[in-house]
Amino acid sequence: CIGDKGYLGEPEKVMGPNSWDAPEVRKFKGRARARHESFNKHIKFFECMDTCFHHGIEEHEICFEAVVVICQYKMEMGTPPFDV
Repeated sequence: CIGDKGYLGEPEKVMGPNSWDAPEVRKFKGRARARHESFNKHIKFFECMDTCFHHGIEEHEICFEAVVVICQYKMEMGTPPFDV
């Protein structure tokens, strides 16, 4: 997958920024990261990561997965972040 500088310690799993990348590869990686951040923005709309959840980790996991599915559904039905 493609990540930012925070993931540079996992080169077998994540491709990060690289000064040797061709300009078109650099642009592709930047757009992929931006698309992911756009999806994160959709998740943040539900405030499921920055508010206190009082029902235990199992219920929080279920709620978080529901939010991700809602966001994915919204994107598939007309609110896509943008094309890579």
